[in-house]
Amino acid sequence: MKIAVRMAGLACVGATLAGCAPTLVGTWRLHEAQRTKVVTIQNFGHDRYYLHGHTELDGVYRERNRRFVCVKPNDPRLQGFSWRVVSDKKLILVTQPSLWIAKNRYLGDTLTR
Repeated sequence: MKIAVRMAGLACVGATLAGCAPTLVGTWRLHEAQRTKVVTIQNFGHDRYYLHGHTELDGVYRERNRRFVCVKPNDPRLQGFSWRVVSDKKLILVTQPSLWIAKNRYLGDTLTR
């Protein structure tokens, strides 16, 4: 069986490998209730990423167990954003800070490419 592994964010082709996750690096479309916005995810190494392009969601994230979790938001009050990694083309927001802190409800919003 032929297996290919690309090291820019770890992408797997042809087989499931332990510790191998879809690559999250690149440009994404954030689909909110009434609009779509472009955001970017950059790789910081050691399973750390920087999401930017949306004020409330911007910050440092970690990818673990098919979750993309904000560990250091640009605004420290906004701790708690967590995405489920559906595939290398889709993430769904599954947790967010209280609506008292976050200005908007984002649960269920998606990132796609």
